[in-house]
Amino acid sequence: MASAQFQVLSVLCRIVRNVVFDAVTELSENIFVSPRALPRTVFDTYTATLIDQFKKTTLENFRAYNRFISSIVDERRFISALRTNIYTRSVPGSNNYVTFSGIYLQKVNLTQSSFMSSETCRCDQTSNCIYPAGIYNQSKTIIPNEAFSNDASLVFVVPRFQVGCVPQNALLQSTLQCFYNQSCLDIVITLTGALRTVSVLNISNSSSRFDPTTTISVIFDNLMLESWQNSTNFVAYFQNCAPKSCSYSYVQRFFFIYMITIAASLFGGLSVALHIVSPLFVKFILGVFHQQTRTLTADERRQSKTSYRDRLWTMSKLAYEKVTTFNLFKTTFTNDEHGIHSTRVYIVVLVIGAYILTIYSTKVIGSKQIIVENPSMNQFEELYKMYSSILSCPSRRLSMPRSTFMHYEVQFHPFCTSSFVRDERWLQYWTMKFLNGTIDPTPSFHGADFRKNGLKFFNYFRILCDFITTIASDVLNAFDAENYFSSQPITKLEFEQLTHNWTDSLKQQLYKIIWSKYVFVIEIIQQSKLVSFDSFNPTMISKQINSTLSLYYVPAVINTSSLSVCSCSTEACLQPLGFYCYSSSCVQTGSEPAKTVPGIIIGCQPLYFIISTLECFFSESCVHMLIKNRLYGFENVYLPIDLTYLTALDPDDMITFKPGDFIRDLMLASFIDQWIQMADYESYYAQCQPEMCIYTIDEKLRSITVVNSVIGLLGG
Repeated sequence: MASAQFQVLSVLCRIVRNVVFDAVTELSENIFVSPRALPRTVFDTYTATLIDQFKKTTLENFRAYNRFISSIVDERRFISALRTNIYTRSVPGSNNYVTFSGIYLQKVNLTQSSFMSSETCRCDQTSNCIYPAGIYNQSKTIIPNEAFSNDASLVFVVPRFQVGCVPQNALLQSTLQCFYNQSCLDIVITLTGALRTVSVLNISNSSSRFDPTTTISVIFDNLMLESWQNSTNFVAYFQNCAPKSCSYSYVQRFFFIYMITIAASLFGGLSVALHIVSPLFVKFILGVFHQQTRTLTADERRQSKTSYRDRLWTMSKLAYEKVTTFNLFKTTFTNDEHGIHSTRVYIVVLVIGAYILTIYSTKVIGSKQIIVENPSMNQFEELYKMYSSILSCPSRRLSMPRSTFMHYEVQFHPFCTSSFVRDERWLQYWTMKFLNGTIDPTPSFHGADFRKNGLKFFNYFRILCDFITTIASDVLNAFDAENYFSSQPITKLEFEQLTHNWTDSLKQQLYKIIWSKYVFVIEIIQQSKLVSFDSFNPTMISKQINSTLSLYYVPAVINTSSLSVCSCSTEACLQPLGFYCYSSSCVQTGSEPAKTVPGIIIGCQPLYFIISTLECFFSESCVHMLIKNRLYGFENVYLPIDLTYLTALDPDDMITFKPGDFIRDLMLASFIDQWIQMADYESYYAQCQPEMCIYTIDEKLRSITVVNSVIGLLGG
């Protein structure tokens, strides 16, 4: 058996190697999308979280899948070619053959020859029976229905190494401590003549995290990995997503030079304007004052009054005279006439320029940047409604774990947690005890009888439930732990749409993982052509070639009705589970059941049960029928049991599923009856609340700006 176990160990090494390489390849092919280039600190934090989650997910997925495969293999009861779990013997003097189960003593210590135990383990009940491995100087004949035990032919016991029903199961419960010990290895080499080129494992020169006494199961569950080595390259990341440009804005006062320029412009404009206006204004005031003085003097002398119209006329003539003789260039031109004309041209051009600048300034659209600091959630929503296309609100945190603002809870199909799958009292339904209290290990029920293969239905369903619920839990936990990148907050409506899309994506992801792995296992089992004592036992035939008589297993042939047979080599041979009368006391002896269990189908491959339904377990009358017919035809053979506590499931406990749904359809939905999404927009906004929101609007120049521009024009 040692050769088979080391071959299994080699296979396990290849399995974990492929699992790790495939996981690393998948990780390296993932596309990392970031809304903008991340700073080194954020990049390091994100990659560290990603790698930790990758390690955790890889381990959890591997363990869940390994448990699923192991459970399926154990339930199928494949026959070991080493005859360690099931063996067949011919009945002397006949053409009949009898199949026996391997039986192993438990709690055996081979180093103490006097230690014996009466406790046994049967391979037809479990595949985990083990027995200490040793080296014997002769082989021992297998005695039917007798436990394998120690005898005088034992030469050496390999410490903590096990044999048992199935080589892999026994190997996983073994340790490698003998191969860390030179003297132990030397004895094995001497007695077997093998492993001569093998050197002892040297734990002193390694930093192994596995102790020599660690079971291979623990090592295998940890992917046989001593450590994970990873590296990140921020430079390569930045080179791949280097931004074309970076922009930033800040608030500050005007530059000193700009202030000097504006002040000089205003000073120049005011100087020119006052230089022109001030003398005229002063002369005008003085002229009016002197004219009034002269008028009063003349009036007093003449003692007569001038009318208001005459005074206005006099002032108009004076103003006209001043305007027509106004000269800004007295020092430039010696000819007063030239100075007066030049002044008129200057004033006309200046007025036209001021007018044009004023009109232009009132038409020019200027940009105004508005900054709202620490906007609340409501403020952000309002700003987004008004300025969605121009609003910029950089998030306070660029990335955040999804678990900080959302979480999923799922309600699985109630059958997964029901008494029909989990309660040991219900599972005692298939333990048939004779009237004297002893257990009948092989009751003579029809192959399609509920009392023979009904337990298979529940066991396979439990295996499927455990696998799917574990995968779903791992996927949801990984989803919660992932970081979500948000360069700026999204609105509540967008948030709701995003979380809805996430739910759809998770459903699709679960479907792909679960269905692909299930189909892969089923295809491997079907293609392997392994012989299995499962729902329908294979048929044994003998062939004599020359003088050698050989035994062969062939697929079972099933009586599906009183008139037809079905061969598992070519057909699925589907038929309903029911209650068949098979005892001598029964009147009905045909292959048709007296009662059928609604919805439950059995076939050559037990995994065909996925085309069954669970409708019977939602009906009180159907559940009562199962209980009532447990001893149908065998009332005087077996003892009854109390199942009065058992009640049917309530269909109202389901939201989306129906009692008549096929198990295959339940699998496509990952057995999840209801998705409960707890997404909190307020928590999301609190995580990425921006320090400020910025938007720019266009507006006309203010009046004071126009005046300043005109004055600046006057200043040159």
